Amino acid sequence: MSRDRRRWLRRRRLRGLSRPRPLRRGQVNGQGATASAEKTKGIVLAAAEHADVLTMCEVANIDVAEVLGPGWDVAQDTSTWAKAGCAVAIRRSRGYIKRWHLRLGVAAWLRGRRARQMNDRHVVVAVLKIDPGTRWRWRHKVAAGHAPPKRNWSPWWSTWMRLVRTLAVYDIGADWNRRRLAIADAMPARRIHMHGIDGFALRSWIPADGLTHRDVGSDHPATYLTLWPTPKEHP
Repeated sequence: MSRDRRRWLRRRRLRGLSRPRPLRRGQVNGQGATASAEKTKGIVLAAAEHADVLTMCEVANIDVAEVLGPGWDVAQDTSTWAKAGCAVAIRRSRGYIKRWHLRLGVAAWLRGRRARQMNDRHVVVAVLKIDPGTRWRWRHKVAAGHAPPKRNWSPWWSTWMRLVRTLAVYDIGADWNRRRLAIADAMPARRIHMHGIDGFALRSWIPADGLTHRDVGSDHPATYLTLWPTPKEHP
């Protein structure tokens, strides 16, 4: 167990709190750039079945809160297509979103050039209250993003990554549009858990296990991970 984790758990014990309960994280690409709204709706619903907290990208063609219904609390800015592209959702049986905001990851116009077939890339940053009112309660800061695609790697991807790696969050879920080694090189202070080009960048002291993926009807499998697994699963 890392020193930072021991310190964090010790502070909780002094406050009469227990180790957090396992939290199932999901990350999904809704294929909203090319799919119909009906298809994206089905992808999001299928992905949400297996997650307590779900980060999403390519969901601008739907209102995620409307799709998931009252059982979920959702952060998504539906004011424009570009701003609506990413979202964060938490199952209300596990908590709620205390506050959230958007950050501009990278603009489509950069250094006098226009990215090919790409809008501004915004990142959703949310503060979640997990298991509020219980001895397992904790605050989790999460971000949802979508990195620029290969056709716009230079210079948009590196510019987007410079912003993302400075985010003061514990957990980033994204379609990174590059493989794990590239993400690990760009974010050495975080632990990277990915399947293909989708996955999570976590603060290194947060325990995680059970990385898996599911076909949810998208051109990307949904990716899942358990945060704070039981000690027998993750010493």
